[in-house]
Amino acid sequence: MATPPLPGDFVEVVAGEVARAVERAMELWMAEFEGALENRELTTLGRLQAVRDIVDTYKRLTGKQQLGLIPTGLGGRQAKPKQEFAELL
Repeated sequence: MATPPLPGDFVEVVAGEVARAVERAMELWMAEFEGALENRELTTLGRLQAVRDIVDTYKRLTGKQQLGLIPTGLGGRQAKPKQEFAELL
């Protein structure tokens, strides 16, 4: 019979499972975005709307009204995430 995992081992196992689940979820979301952006049956505006629909679905499912964006200026300039992606790795 196998020895039960020690508390530290348990934490590592759970953390590994959570990390794999997050990675898989992100891969699925990115595949959705990629599918919308590469859909040649849609116009450019249609692709943008498809991406907007994905974001709206995410917000609806999570109950979020706004994502973690900070405006960088006026005049419709692009917003940027609070943290750079590389900082999260």
